[in-house]
Amino acid sequence: MLDMMNLIFSKELLELLGSMFLEGSSLPFPGIIVVLAFGHVLQPTFKYSIFIAFLMSITYTLASFIPYFIGRKLGVGILSIFDRRVKVKAAIEKCKGLVNKYGTITIAMSRPFGWGNQISYIAGISKINPIIYGIFTFCGIYPWSLIMINLGRIYKGDKSIVFNILKNTRYIYMQL
Repeated sequence: MLDMMNLIFSKELLELLGSMFLEGSSLPFPGIIVVLAFGHVLQPTFKYSIFIAFLMSITYTLASFIPYFIGRKLGVGILSIFDRRVKVKAAIEKCKGLVNKYGTITIAMSRPFGWGNQISYIAGISKINPIIYGIFTFCGIYPWSLIMINLGRIYKGDKSIVFNILKNTRYIYMQL
């Protein structure tokens, strides 16, 4: 029990949650690298990693309501901000197409991938129920959080192995 209390109040965990907040708020931030690094630094047991991933997912979900409410308040006008950034605009178009095709499950499916943050704006613009949005966001980011924190622990910070796995996974997903 003492180990869990030390983990909960550790500076490293608070920094990890802060990085998840930045990631969830859709600010440009290298979240995957940071989470892998913290997995290496914290070296949690699998039992603790389940708890850490839960906290990470709650933090990410709460932060993702920032772009959600921006999209909800500003509507389609928010897309004009992204006109100059071709990659973001393409990601937003992809998100809109996926939401139209698959519905709200797209919120959960998109979270582990690079364009997952843009889905928050689309969900807001589409006026998806905030409770449904929060549930799908949590369900989508939790597996990513659990896998990344454990990959950082297992591979002890060896980025090349982890990035090869992620590259192959992303390639498979983009083919869908």
